[in-house]
Amino acid sequence: MNPKLTDEFTSFNPSQNYNLSELNSLFINDANKSFAGINWSNQYLSGVNLSYANLEQAVLDGVDLNNADLTGSNLSTTTLRGANLNSICLRNGDLHNADLASANLSCADLSGADLTGANLTGVNLSGAVLVGAKLETASLREAYLWNGNLTQTRLIDADLTGAYMSNVRLQDADLRGAILKSVQLSEAILRHVNLAQANLKAAQLDAAKMFDVDLTNANLTNANLEAASLNQVNLTGANLLGVKLNHRTAIAPKWKLVWEIVNNIFVGDSLKDADLSGANLANTDLRKFDLTNVNWSQTQLQQTRFSKQQKGISEKIQAELRDRGAIFE
Repeated sequence: MNPKLTDEFTSFNPSQNYNLSELNSLFINDANKSFAGINWSNQYLSGVNLSYANLEQAVLDGVDLNNADLTGSNLSTTTLRGANLNSICLRNGDLHNADLASANLSCADLSGADLTGANLTGVNLSGAVLVGAKLETASLREAYLWNGNLTQTRLIDADLTGAYMSNVRLQDADLRGAILKSVQLSEAILRHVNLAQANLKAAQLDAAKMFDVDLTNANLTNANLEAASLNQVNLTGANLLGVKLNHRTAIAPKWKLVWEIVNNIFVGDSLKDADLSGANLANTDLRKFDLTNVNWSQTQLQQTRFSKQQKGISEKIQAELRDRGAIFE
């Protein structure tokens, strides 16, 4: 028996098969019950009530906690690799720095849970509720989040590389600086979502609907935005190189023009009176265009190429653009 157990639970034998009634009679709902550091790997604890238990640093790899109640429990730095946590209730639980790699959390309730720094690589979170959950710096690489509810979820600097998030509900969520490379967000609905400085390289956002979404300085290189709705999206400073749009993509004319310029598909030689404020034109060749009366306010111009004798560029403007990293040849 683990020496960290309190006397109240000395009768528990993890190798014995208990029915649910017997388990719950042992695990009395007591805020003082402690299983810190215990090893229950591969144990069958389906449906058990461990609400408000202390399971800090416990080893629960492969455990079956299907439909269990761990409301408010402390699972910080606990390992639950490959655990069956289907339909578990972890509302307001503390799982910071926990290792849940490859665990099954389908239909789990993680509302208000603290998963800061947790390892959720390859987890199944389909249909899971993460309303108000904290997942800052967490790893959700290759996680399966189909039909999940991430309303008011904090995913600042989280790594969701390759995650499957089709039909996910993202509302009032904070994903500033998050890594979403090659993420699958097809047909997702994003409302009031902060994706400033997020890395969405090669992300699949086809047919996604975005309302009041902040993509300031986001990396959208090679992202698929075909048939997506972008009319209420802030694309200030966003990298649009290689982004896929089609005739069904709804995007403001200003950002459609920026996309055409960045990808060298703009037809014509005049950008007279164009509003390029806030656009990311880094590494773009603008030498052939008439740039008379262009709005350059907060335009990113690192390594952008201009001609020294370019129409519409006075010596004063040229000096200002050089200070932003522009090159005049």
